[in-house]
Amino acid sequence: MIKLTKLKEECGVIGIYSTAAVNFRSLIYTAMMSLQHRGEDSAGVSISSYGTIKNYKSIGNTNDLFNKINDLSLKGTSCISHVRYTTFGDNVIDNAQPISSDENTLSIAHNGNIYNSQQLKKKLMDNGIKFNTTSDTEVILNLFKCNKQLNLKNRIIESVKRLKGAFAIVMLINDKLVGIRDPYGIRPLFLGKLNSSYILSSETCTFNVIGANYIREIKAGEIVIIDNNDIQSINYAHKNPALCAFEYIYFSRTDSMLNNKNLYEVRENLGKCLASKYHIEADVVIGVPDSGVPSAIGYAHASGITYKLGFTKNNYVGRTFIKPTQLKRQKDLNIKLNIIKEAVIDKKVIVVDDSIVRGTTSKAIVRSLKKAGAKEVHLLISSPKIDYTCNLGVNISTKEELLSYKKCINEMKAFLDVNTLGFLDIHDLYKTFETKSICTGCFNGIYPKQ
Repeated sequence: MIKLTKLKEECGVIGIYSTAAVNFRSLIYTAMMSLQHRGEDSAGVSISSYGTIKNYKSIGNTNDLFNKINDLSLKGTSCISHVRYTTFGDNVIDNAQPISSDENTLSIAHNGNIYNSQQLKKKLMDNGIKFNTTSDTEVILNLFKCNKQLNLKNRIIESVKRLKGAFAIVMLINDKLVGIRDPYGIRPLFLGKLNSSYILSSETCTFNVIGANYIREIKAGEIVIIDNNDIQSINYAHKNPALCAFEYIYFSRTDSMLNNKNLYEVRENLGKCLASKYHIEADVVIGVPDSGVPSAIGYAHASGITYKLGFTKNNYVGRTFIKPTQLKRQKDLNIKLNIIKEAVIDKKVIVVDDSIVRGTTSKAIVRSLKKAGAKEVHLLISSPKIDYTCNLGVNISTKEELLSYKKCINEMKAFLDVNTLGFLDIHDLYKTFETKSICTGCFNGIYPKQ
């Protein structure tokens, strides 16, 4: 058994607006399943029927949620949904999103992390506002509720302007669907259309899965308000966009698009970039499932070395590496990668993976390959070294948990027991992504200035 401990890929949000009442059950289930890789701690749906909102939430994944929903018809005119990975607040049902107002006329879900949420919460509580959760999402909800004297557009603008951090937000306000992206666009959000219904999603793969057409990316610092009057777009802030680099490298699904580029091709090109930097005499190239595979194929194509499937993965075990604490990771790491011995025995093996965080997964993989008979193991990583913490929603809270913080390259190489250890650098990412509009803070400590 190989334990998988990786960066966690935030949460996922979806919003749907229909011009007429429809049964959302099948559609929202399918859409949520397309984002399940972004979080399995909790799942929730809010359905608006002409302004009255019903809420359904559960600890666990989308199947856990829908197994508990007795309503065969989730009928309404608009809805939002959320799959959650716990980056802030306890994983209890009260913190599951979406979070709604007591009047059931307002519901909100978001992906990201509001790092000034505690200061905002204290100010709100000092003004008599009560909180029912420890989630930073409720802070956003209460900011909006406090601006009742303003019209809808200005209520939204004044609320989100007080937030610092990374966020992609979907809201139901009576019968309206609202989408909001942070000023730097650190967290992704996209717009699509299915017949006469508009769709918001954290990833474009959702549109493919449900048969919708992709329209465009919600811009950094943009608010969209969707109702019977179509779409109103508001640019409330203007910063240089800085999408989290790991959306390209790992977080988003391989069949999603970013910057109008298919992520399978992007990751394959990362592997080709590795091949141009590291010329290794080897017999076979293998990729660590799932996100390391396209880069391994790219390396093999560029180098001329044979690519082989080196692992079988148990796809019937939940993605337990997304557990939010080290204790849970150690207790619940049940995803298994089994080495295909015939692919590596008596061979010099190049292994391609997307990142190294704590090093425990990589060390276990190398050990298993050598046990299976690999003569040499060369480990190549399709991203730079991760040297810094992140307060924008990624589960890196202390430098001490990072292998590259503790050790230099040679020490990492010795710890992992590999013949070669290689990484890409930030300029390789710029070249491959064909943009510098990315956040590279976990690589170089330079985060967008809030």
